[in-house]
Amino acid sequence: MITIRVKCTRPSQIFAMAEVAEFDISVVSEAPLPADLTVTVQLSCDTQLVLSETTFRPAAGATQRVQGSMPYPGFLRCRAFAEVGGENVLGECGVAFAPECIRPVRPEPADFDAFWANALAELDKIPPDVDCQEAPDLSNDDYTAYRVSLANVGGTRLYGLLTVPSAKYGQGPFPAVFEVPSAGPPIRHPENFAFRARPRDYIIFNVNVFDFDSIGPDAAASQQAYAELTKDSPYTCQGQQSQEEFFYYRPIVGCHRAVQWLYERADVDRQHFVCYGGSQGGGMGFNQVALGG
Repeated sequence: MITIRVKCTRPSQIFAMAEVAEFDISVVSEAPLPADLTVTVQLSCDTQLVLSETTFRPAAGATQRVQGSMPYPGFLRCRAFAEVGGENVLGECGVAFAPECIRPVRPEPADFDAFWANALAELDKIPPDVDCQEAPDLSNDDYTAYRVSLANVGGTRLYGLLTVPSAKYGQGPFPAVFEVPSAGPPIRHPENFAFRARPRDYIIFNVNVFDFDSIGPDAAASQQAYAELTKDSPYTCQGQQSQEEFFYYRPIVGCHRAVQWLYERADVDRQHFVCYGGSQGGGMGFNQVALGG
C-alpha cells in the first residue's frame, strides 16, 4: 500500500496575507516505490482556482517541500496525487490566510441568531430516534459500515452512512470525520465518500441532505425519489420563498443532530474531529461549526 502524506510546517496552519506557507510531501510504502512513480502537486484556492502545478519523482524516506502564498484572505489547498496500479492515491492539506478578514457577502438579518436558536430548540423537542443498522453489503476488511437515520424537524428523517475501522486498526477511540457530499445524487457507498485518506483508520459519517431513504438497499427507489425531487428544478433552489421552506433548512438543522450524535460516540477521539466537504458539503461544514459553537 502506498500513502501520500502532506503536512504544513506550521502547526497552526494559519498565515497572514502574503506570508509563505510550506508543505512537506512524503510517499510511504510497505514495498519499494515503483521506479516510474510520478507525484503531481497542485496548489489551489481551496480546490477552485489552481495556482500552480508541479510534478516530482519520490524517493524512499525523502520529503519534497512546496511553497505557496495568497495575497488575499482565503484558503490554500495543497493536493498531492499519483496513479498507482490503476488507483488514484491522494494526500492533501489546507491552510488559512487571514481567515479573520473573510466577510459575509450580505448583511446579517436582525433576527439571525434568534431564528437559528429557535430552530435548534424545535429540534430538541424531537427525540433523536437513531436507527443504526450494520450493513455487511457495504463493509470490507478496512471497516464495518452502518446505515444510519435520525429524526429531524417537520416529521422528516436524515440518512447517512457510517464506517468504523475494523479490528486490525485497534479498538479506538478513532479520529472522526463528518462529511456532507457535494450537490447532486445521494452517496450510497463508502468508497464514494469525498474524504478518502488511507489507511482507513478513522470513523467517517457521510450524511445526505435528502429526507427520503437515500441509503437503503433499494437503489432503484432512491434513484426514483431523487428524480422526482429534481424533475422541475434543482433541489438547491427549491423553497426560497420562505426561510422554513427553503430546501436546506431541514438538512442544516438535522446535520446539527448528526454531528452531535457522532461526536458523542464512545469510539470517537474528540480531539481529532473534523467537518469535511466541498461546495454543498463545504457550506454545510461552516453551518455546523457555527451552530455547534
